[in-house]
Amino acid sequence: MRVVIATNEPVLARGFEAILTSGGVEIADICTDVAHVFQGVLQRQPNVVILDMALGPMQSMLLELRKLAPACHFVIWPRQISEIQAKELVRHGARAVLPSEVTPEVLVGTLRMLDAFPAEDSTPAALVKQVCNPLERRILSLVGCGMKNEEIAAAVRTDRQTVDQEVRNLSQRFGVLDRYELALYGLSIANEPNPSNGESLWKKETVSEWY
Repeated sequence: MRVVIATNEPVLARGFEAILTSGGVEIADICTDVAHVFQGVLQRQPNVVILDMALGPMQSMLLELRKLAPACHFVIWPRQISEIQAKELVRHGARAVLPSEVTPEVLVGTLRMLDAFPAEDSTPAALVKQVCNPLERRILSLVGCGMKNEEIAAAVRTDRQTVDQEVRNLSQRFGVLDRYELALYGLSIANEPNPSNGESLWKKETVSEWY
């Protein structure tokens, strides 16, 4: 098992390194900033990455790191965190959020347990389902169908400004460059049933003017 430690705190890095090496874990790299993390994950191809939450914007980092290394397990060292924040990080791709008082035995045991399990499904559809709530998935699916924001607003019974903001948020979350790339994520869930009636969103919302 190869582990990358990502923190800009030298004392914390040395502590993790001492605990893990004494537990027989190989340290593939110690990364001190966001750019170094991405470089280390790409070059070292670790099984597990321990991410210090203070290193950067963790939710967006997790999304990009999952795209870069779908087979890797990402573990968060949170310092201080609420239950809601922890659940959000898990929803964005973290496999575990460590308690601040974690013991060396539990830390090593947790990493070994994660390494024994296969990585999560990393397909676009799986990523959408993991990081988007039902309304976001519905809007994304309608973008994938080719609908304009005003049409989407009518379909989900909200105003155009709300849809505009949701589309901007989704574009930022997935790191897409344009609406076409965002639509590809929507297409990945086009056949997902509409929670309200079980019908496919694609079949329900497709309009004749696209043909």
